[in-house]
Amino acid sequence: MKNVARYLMLVLLATAVVTWTVAPASANTELVPGSRLVYPYIDISTARETFLCVTNAGSHFVPLHVEFYAQNCTKTDQRFDLTAKDLACIQVSSRLSQGSFPAVAGSAVQQNVAGIGWVDMDVRSPVNCPTASNLAGCPSVEYNGLMGMAIILDVAQDWALAYPAAASQGSAEGGFSDTTQIIDGNSVVLPDASIVSRTNQGFPTVWHGAYETYPFAHMIPAFFAEDPCTTPAPVGLSAFIAMVGPGDGWRKEGPGAELGTGVLVSLLQSTPYDGAEHSASISASAHHINGRLCSVFQDAIRTRDEYHDPPGYGSFDIIPAGVFESKNAVGWLEMTNSSLTQSTPTNGPAAIANNAFTSANGFDTSQRARGMVGIIFEIQQGDFLSLGGASGFVKTADVVRSWADPATQIDWGCFNTAGTGGRTPPTQVPGANAPLCTDGGGGQGIPDAVAPDWLCDHAQTNFGLPGGGCLTAD
Repeated sequence: MKNVARYLMLVLLATAVVTWTVAPASANTELVPGSRLVYPYIDISTARETFLCVTNAGSHFVPLHVEFYAQNCTKTDQRFDLTAKDLACIQVSSRLSQGSFPAVAGSAVQQNVAGIGWVDMDVRSPVNCPTASNLAGCPSVEYNGLMGMAIILDVAQDWALAYPAAASQGSAEGGFSDTTQIIDGNSVVLPDASIVSRTNQGFPTVWHGAYETYPFAHMIPAFFAEDPCTTPAPVGLSAFIAMVGPGDGWRKEGPGAELGTGVLVSLLQSTPYDGAEHSASISASAHHINGRLCSVFQDAIRTRDEYHDPPGYGSFDIIPAGVFESKNAVGWLEMTNSSLTQSTPTNGPAAIANNAFTSANGFDTSQRARGMVGIIFEIQQGDFLSLGGASGFVKTADVVRSWADPATQIDWGCFNTAGTGGRTPPTQVPGANAPLCTDGGGGQGIPDAVAPDWLCDHAQTNFGLPGGGCLTAD
């Protein structure tokens, strides 16, 4: 029995070593800290306020480049610093006025309201940087320790909502490194592992790494059919959507780049489904898609008074006016971005050509669908609780970040091979049957890259693990 017990103990120890050494696949890997955060919707229109909460989960001083984009494509560069383990909430109206986010007239897929936009932020290194005041020309660096949350308040209508920022992890070819610098009279340690160098205006010049791309295929898992855009009934239930196509971080424009006036999100042949699996075809194109569903998709998504039980077949079942049944007044969305990324110095969305856009400088000249980040949120004036009459209805709001198809995103097998002779990510246009990873010579190869080094580097987010963030047998 002693020998059997000893044998079993050895088996258990061997199993423990293997389990501890090989990193398992993780669930919910989309919600992990990154070097870049994208907030697809901010609102400082009348009576509204937005707070961009940013957490530095790592142990370094972090200079943040914050890029505010308006609906009309204009951008504003700003700097915001975080100390180690810091949490800060940026009150957008204290940094910029409504005038920085002008209204957009004559567009069904954008709101004609001043104060609406979106935000892209990433970690920069101000070492030897000529524009350290706003960090626009400073190199983007690897520091996968950022987490974020947006909080939007409406004082007049008495509701609030919150959603998580979309994090993207960065990887520098040489791995993570840091340096010491004097900032405001204090000696601080800050990250200094360059992913991409930039001109003073912010244009990428040489890539030394890459970021995860954002997926171009998205789903909204569920939403309630809203009331009509006009004469809402039986109560005021509104559903808003916002979709943005940030600068491509896989060796193209990079975070916070000049994106010009081009269309960044083009939803063609996308599909909404109702609760009975009926579908329709929707389309919308803009720099920043945002607005009520009934406006953005031109009534292709039925309102609550247009659902019927039992349903018809082949399309949304429109019923006579005055008849309302709620069983199938719920739906979901499937969206694909047909807007393509840059592949030459002159065909990108930026108004000014980037002459550095060559493979010799590390740029990826393949063309593929642009990734997206999005949310949907709903506001209900309240028909379930009265606090002393019609004026006392409780107002509620909720928001959901859009789900994404990971097959349209860079996988880790290719991620750390971002050099000029390395591999490209899942590529081409939507629907293309491309391999997940191809080598620089054009052939199909098996990825041989190591795991992302942020998982094993105590200098970034170690989450309290002794000796660093990498689980190894020794």
